[in-house]
Amino acid sequence: MSRRYDHRTTTFSPEGRLFQTEYAMEAINHSGAAVGILVRDGIVLLGVQHTTNQLLEPSEEKMFKINEKTACAVAGLNSDAINLIDYARRVSLQHMMKFDESMPLEQLISIVCDLKQSYTQLGGLRPYGVSFIIGGWDEHYGFQLYLTQPSGMYGAWKATAIGMNSKTSQVCLRQDYKETMSIEEATVLGLKAIAKSLDTANVTAEKLEIVQITRDAHRRKEEQIIQKVLTKDEITALIEANKDVIVRRDEDEEEEGGEY
Repeated sequence: MSRRYDHRTTTFSPEGRLFQTEYAMEAINHSGAAVGILVRDGIVLLGVQHTTNQLLEPSEEKMFKINEKTACAVAGLNSDAINLIDYARRVSLQHMMKFDESMPLEQLISIVCDLKQSYTQLGGLRPYGVSFIIGGWDEHYGFQLYLTQPSGMYGAWKATAIGMNSKTSQVCLRQDYKETMSIEEATVLGLKAIAKSLDTANVTAEKLEIVQITRDAHRRKEEQIIQKVLTKDEITALIEANKDVIVRRDEDEEEEGGEY
């Protein structure tokens, strides 16, 4: 049945589904997991690089800097992600040059999602097979965290996950998330959520990328936002210090009867 309706992005099935958009979501669900957590002190973004063959070196990036106050984690087709991130950077820079101020975060995300949505309407195009977890700060609403979908839909979140086994990670976030957490506690929670998405027994720093977005009130206004990329040594030390908190997936399965 789906063969009649999956060749064009503008053709709905009798059930009201757009199969091309669902295929884009499948590309995201088979990529490395990414987690974003918003707390009072800032935002932490975590991503794990996924390789289909253990002999391959991890090559795809999971974290990208859009501007001085905004970063994002990606899941899906890396080529699509690079194209959209380059577009977001240009839009942000044009706004800065025109108005001499940083672009409000939601306005930037809305423009990017308008482009993503247009690719679900025009013939001869396909939806972007990538989702973003975008975190940043602006003068109007402070720290914000958004999730974007291939359909062009976006929404604000306190904590969310995308990519492989993201539903399992979201269960962990729902259970343990607290708005009063520090940025360090949020990072540990993110590692725990990432651990539940992995097929390996242990969490290692080899394929992990972590970015912390915080604010330093002692700096000048235009330099207040700090995007710190954790080194492999820092991630390893963090994992070692929180072994009891970052639990293996199969141990959780035994506790919960294998249900997620």
